[in-house]
Amino acid sequence: MEYLKAVIYFLSVLISGERTEYMVANIVDIQQVIYVDIDTALLVNEKDILQLDVLSRKVKKVGERGSNEFVGYYEGLVFCRIEHYIIGSEDEFSTKFTVLDEERDVVSELQFFETIRPLYIDNDIVIATTAVDFLERHFYKISVESGEMEEIFLEDLVKKKNVVAVREDVFGNVWVSYSTRDMAKIMIATLKLNLKIMLNIIPMNVPRPAFTP
Repeated sequence: MEYLKAVIYFLSVLISGERTEYMVANIVDIQQVIYVDIDTALLVNEKDILQLDVLSRKVKKVGERGSNEFVGYYEGLVFCRIEHYIIGSEDEFSTKFTVLDEERDVVSELQFFETIRPLYIDNDIVIATTAVDFLERHFYKISVESGEMEEIFLEDLVKKKNVVAVREDVFGNVWVSYSTRDMAKIMIATLKLNLKIMLNIIPMNVPRPAFTP
């Protein structure tokens, strides 16, 4: 019912193309933003992992991360514990990633000669970059299962276009903005797909609409 109310509201302002922006109360200096779906984002604030409902503006704590951990999401939280070491030869590793699932069970331990840090993680891959500022910056795609690493280039990093944008101002305040028109288009497409699934017109394994306008 709440979902239907939201769709009706967005239909009422669809023609105007209204843009909504607001500041998230009582949260400053976030370290990560993870877009879960069209109207949900995770905000990593120190050790706390907070779930933001974009439309209702409600925030709730859904987890915690440990020291030196990077957070990802794919049908649940994913963690990457980062350890760096001083090495004396090319036979040693300077970086160790420990990938953990939502229950904090170890999925894999990955070791690399390169000194790197994660930019993105899900169940299958880690995207990482050079962690030391004075070194030439490189980007890598790493298999969580095998640990196989391949260098990729900046233009290969396809950045998903999200309807919702989360940003920080110079004071660390967190701002959320979105186009009501774009939000409505996707919500209507999703509602139509869900209705078709409910009526058994199409199988349930059909991909959902992309989160791009």
